[in-house]
Amino acid sequence: MIKIKKNALIVLMFLMFFLFFFGGPNYESSRSFKEFWNFGHIVFFAVFAHYFFCSGGALAQLSTLKKLLLTMIFSLLLGLFIEYIQYGINRDPDIGDVLRDGLGGLVGLFFSPILLNARLKIVVRVVLSVLLVVQGLPWLSYLLDEYDAKSSFPVLSDFESEVQSSRWTGSNSVSDREPKTGSGSLEVPLGTEKYSGVGLKYFPRDWSHYQSLYFDVFSHEQNFDITVRINDRQHRKGAQDYSDRFNRSFKLNKGWNSIVIQLDEVSKAPLTRLLDLSDVEGLGIFVVALSSPSILYIDNVKLQ
Repeated sequence: MIKIKKNALIVLMFLMFFLFFFGGPNYESSRSFKEFWNFGHIVFFAVFAHYFFCSGGALAQLSTLKKLLLTMIFSLLLGLFIEYIQYGINRDPDIGDVLRDGLGGLVGLFFSPILLNARLKIVVRVVLSVLLVVQGLPWLSYLLDEYDAKSSFPVLSDFESEVQSSRWTGSNSVSDREPKTGSGSLEVPLGTEKYSGVGLKYFPRDWSHYQSLYFDVFSHEQNFDITVRINDRQHRKGAQDYSDRFNRSFKLNKGWNSIVIQLDEVSKAPLTRLLDLSDVEGLGIFVVALSSPSILYIDNVKLQ
């Protein structure tokens, strides 16, 4: 029975190690799936530590302190090696993964039978449990926000919760300084680089049953120009030519401005085809080559 258990652990470690380099989330994956996938680092190194230090053999006879030191050394070195290999095969290395590797190693070690004072063992396990909960909070918040996004559709973002900012790329945050309605809006700092703004990445993709896109945008300045771009999945997978998506500039007045974009015009925007409104993949709101930094506030992004 023990031999079967050891063999099962070996197979599990091999399969999970393989998944560090193949499979997993891609560009189109949800935030919750990406966070869930990160837990694989914790599980792998927990199994790794349990197998080598708690399943018999010479390593199992070491003192708890030596097991702890070896666990952290192996977790750090192997974790860095995995991130290095991922960098070499065009995956996204993440130093946070190395920290998860170390946490997984500690979980595997201290949640297994080891020689340790009973009270100290309880304290260590409680601390590790808290760290696991902390690791799980982003996954839970994304999961709840994805449910909210689906249930609130055709509202794409009303910024009544901070986590909604994670639906958007770029430097931004939910702010209570300039809400058009409700308690929050998206605060977007704008720099002087060629393109500066935000993009909506995580949202329901099928816009084919609606007539227009609406959002409110606040500017501190008069005659301020913004550009809106909309693309479908086919555009992203192609050459991403300017003529293959919707692009339009709008001149803003000082204060709140309401922007309405007819989706029929969006569909007809590509030069050689129709943009697929049932598979919209990106919405961008940005400025071009500002002479000095500025701030925009965005609210009530929805389909009508």
